[in-house]
Amino acid sequence: MTASDAAVVLFIFTIATVSADKPVAASATLQHAAWSVHAAPQRVDAMLVALAGVALRLGEPLSSQVERLNQAKADLEGLAKEIGECWTLFQAQGELGFHGWETELAQLQNQPLGAFTARRRQSVQGQFSQLRAGYGRAVRAFPPFLGSLQRIGVLLASDLTREGLLEFQSLSAQVVAGAPTLRDALAELEAGFSALGPELVLIAPVREAR
Repeated sequence: MTASDAAVVLFIFTIATVSADKPVAASATLQHAAWSVHAAPQRVDAMLVALAGVALRLGEPLSSQVERLNQAKADLEGLAKEIGECWTLFQAQGELGFHGWETELAQLQNQPLGAFTARRRQSVQGQFSQLRAGYGRAVRAFPPFLGSLQRIGVLLASDLTREGLLEFQSLSAQVVAGAPTLRDALAELEAGFSALGPELVLIAPVREAR
């Protein structure tokens, strides 16, 4: 994300957060998160390409290859951090939105309208529970993946011994094997963000005619 992109996102989040309509703010947060996660497969692939570039040139000057690998790792770390920040913000906004919905639901006198609104609220809460589980899977997929990359970086920063080379090969195999799990978890998370975001715009109960 460029500095200008970050500034735009910050502006949107500021407007959304100060708005009295917390569900709309939560929806904006999830839609931004979905946009961020959408770029995840490309970031994972860029890291795998960079890792392959290092593996193919071991024993040669690796400064440019290692630099690309470090940048790919930093991009993934940035993505993990951004997802976590979006989730924290969404939880705060969503909790306020659900609380307001529950309060207004209790005040409805029209029973059919109240029943319809209660069913819609239950449906959205079910989607939220699924999203929370998907977020947990994504969060658990990052540490082993990034941990292996961190250790690879340490190895490449020193002269590789025979033992170091074997460890590099082992860690590289772990990263390649773990990539599909991370990709799948992030794809599921993107789908969850994309599905729940628009639903939150409709979180407030339908008002009774006065």
